Amino acid sequence: MSSAKATKMAVRRRIVRVFKKHQLTLQLDAMEYLEDTLEAQNVPSEDLDDTLENIASGYVAREGLNLVSRARLEIVLESMQKWTHHLNERPTRNTLDPHKSQSAASEEYSQSQRQRPDSRDLESINMDSVRYGIQEMEQGEPERRALDSQSDFYEDYPMDQNGYSNSNINEQEEEDDVDITELFHVIDAFSMPRWAWASDVKTFTRVDPSKSKLETEHGHGHHANGSTNGSTANMSNRVLGTAEEKTAMYRDRYQVLLQRLMRNENFAPPVFTGGMQQDRYLKLTPLKALKGRCGERFLMFGMLVVKGDGKFCLEDADDQVELVLSRSQNAAGLFTENCFVLVEGLFTDDNVIVVDTIGLPPPELREETKKVFGNIDFLGAPREMRSEEQLKVIAKEYEDISFVILSDLWLDQPKTFTTLRTIFEGYSNSTIPLAFIMCGSFKSQPFLFNGQESGQYREGFNTLAELIAEFPTMATFSYFVFVPGPNDPWGGSILPRPKIPDFYTAKMRSLVKRCVFTSNPCRIKYCDQEIVIFREDVLNRLLRNCIVPPCGDVVIQKQLVRTIIDGAHLCPLPLTTRQVSWAHDHALRIYPVPDTLILADKFEAYNFKYQGCHCMNPGSFPTSDYSWMVYYPASRRSDICRATPRIGASSSCPGMKKFEAQLRSASPHSSPPSTRQKPADIMCKHILNVQASIRAPCCKQWFDCAECHGEASDHPLRKTTEMVFGCKKCKKVFRKDMEHFEEEDEYCPHCDNKFIVEAKTPQMGLGIEGHDERMGQRFEKDLRLKEDNLKSVFDPNADISHVLG
Repeated sequence: MSSAKATKMAVRRRIVRVFKKHQLTLQLDAMEYLEDTLEAQNVPSEDLDDTLENIASGYVAREGLNLVSRARLEIVLESMQKWTHHLNERPTRNTLDPHKSQSAASEEYSQSQRQRPDSRDLESINMDSVRYGIQEMEQGEPERRALDSQSDFYEDYPMDQNGYSNSNINEQEEEDDVDITELFHVIDAFSMPRWAWASDVKTFTRVDPSKSKLETEHGHGHHANGSTNGSTANMSNRVLGTAEEKTAMYRDRYQVLLQRLMRNENFAPPVFTGGMQQDRYLKLTPLKALKGRCGERFLMFGMLVVKGDGKFCLEDADDQVELVLSRSQNAAGLFTENCFVLVEGLFTDDNVIVVDTIGLPPPELREETKKVFGNIDFLGAPREMRSEEQLKVIAKEYEDISFVILSDLWLDQPKTFTTLRTIFEGYSNSTIPLAFIMCGSFKSQPFLFNGQESGQYREGFNTLAELIAEFPTMATFSYFVFVPGPNDPWGGSILPRPKIPDFYTAKMRSLVKRCVFTSNPCRIKYCDQEIVIFREDVLNRLLRNCIVPPCGDVVIQKQLVRTIIDGAHLCPLPLTTRQVSWAHDHALRIYPVPDTLILADKFEAYNFKYQGCHCMNPGSFPTSDYSWMVYYPASRRSDICRATPRIGASSSCPGMKKFEAQLRSASPHSSPPSTRQKPADIMCKHILNVQASIRAPCCKQWFDCAECHGEASDHPLRKTTEMVFGCKKCKKVFRKDMEHFEEEDEYCPHCDNKFIVEAKTPQMGLGIEGHDERMGQRFEKDLRLKEDNLKSVFDPNADISHVLG
């Protein structure tokens, strides 16, 4: 008897441990009911933890409450047994729909004979009757069902080792019918739930939408597969939000990073004095504790702010202190105003901090965050009754699933449609991608709100819809996700941007079955993966507003990704540079760290991993030799593909090699990288004092002026606002955005050589033959440096006594 009691106590401890991990509290009757149910099913001890994990995660997904009552637990277990999917049967691929299993197609075909519920969630259940039954059982009005009847029910539907139903009824007829298209959901930024950190209970609490008029006026909702309804595009009269929401925006950013920082092993104080060496423990000092402690060194965390007189300060929730950044060193990252940083320095008698080192707060892996806040749905995706392990297995089984990502799809350029047709033909002859993610801008020039511009913009989408309709398989089975960019209409320059209005996309929605027009940024939930998509030229803005530049030779792309992920925000810029809607700032928050981060920027394409997150930039489609990115979620890797590959280069995308020769012939001006000109190899005969060469955006060749390009090329020079220069002094290359060109941009960022000077052209005249004037005046002198006037014997007013003796 004592052995049975000890076994029962051991089972109870394991139940409490698993449910506490999901921040769930069981009532006594719920505990007894669960113990009796597990005992009746004879769950093996080695499978008990997995079974409890599935039950707890199912309860969180179904109820979303922290208190577990018996009545609700009974409903959840019945639902889980009714709607379960088995893992031990591998799905067969449907020949009609490449993204569906064979049994899923047969289910759709025979849907008129027998109705099969939706496997994504439990919305088809009559929730009114369920709630009424729960209230009756909790109030104790009807007599509670006996445990024997529950045991009889579970004998008919026994549980397997994962805690799910293992019914044998028609088991040979019903195979596992995984429809991979039902596991793809697009989440609009305005549909994401808003969570705030509650320091009193040490967890996140959901902000009641009824307390925010801005959110209630949106009336957000979900269509099938996570696409939002048209109400998400209706903006409130108060575009930014209330004043309370502005202060809450910065406070929420600060609290999210602070709680993450205090759980870091390097900042968490040791429980026992001998448990951790004191020199390994980093202690954060609040700013209000600095008073009266002059001459000491401190490590502080807060937000960088700029006062009216131009002085920098560090501000936390209680106080602020002035910073002296003249001797500071940037550990890593791009710091701007209103970003949150760690500062280490000396507190002086003048009540200022002389900063030695400034850095970003350390990041946290996604797995670590999910362990602590696994029951919180930060994303707001439709509920999925499958467990994380089941979804992970499904994602790995579909190895050929891919996402095609394009950025800057200019629909007002004929070359765009020519290249897209070639791309669609290539994919139609190979494996069809599950989704085409098309990011704006969908217009090469900023949108002007007039009748002519609106007609041209709408016609661009109509032409694209007709092009996609020429490939029926892709138009029927592939998702087409459209994310607006800077030049697209609606939303102004405020983030997040709402979706493109339905007026411009009516034909696309009628011809393409699975087209989704969403906001910028947006998120995609595929199986167990979270993918964040953000279309913004944020790198150029960060470099222009950076306060302390990074030390040494750094890879600027990695510094950008590190600034965003470590700072847990997609737009770490001051509001004066990039305006953010105060009420929807949580949509720009990336916490926990996503599985994949797509930063669609005009910068050149890149892809790498940082802190378990696969980061990529597809590059600008028309200005990067018509290149795009292909992402494979099964292996979590991405490849850069190019529609006009350089000579000798081969495409790494499956199916693209079949028509690679056709694509290669589309770029007559491309040349091998080894034979291209260097900026220093050019000698201009039109301008004598050229300080920098310019790379032509059309043929990627280096020229000193437009006349040199016209003489050496058989095509006109294409205009662009983002120019690439090669300094003739230091032989280094740099970029400049001509739309935001300022006085300090006239100098080379590497050697400070002034390359914007008054041009000197050859003049007709007689002279003495001598050295080439261009060689003596190759570099322009820096006019900001003062130097003594040179004395000459040919100057009658000069003192020449030192020469004549």
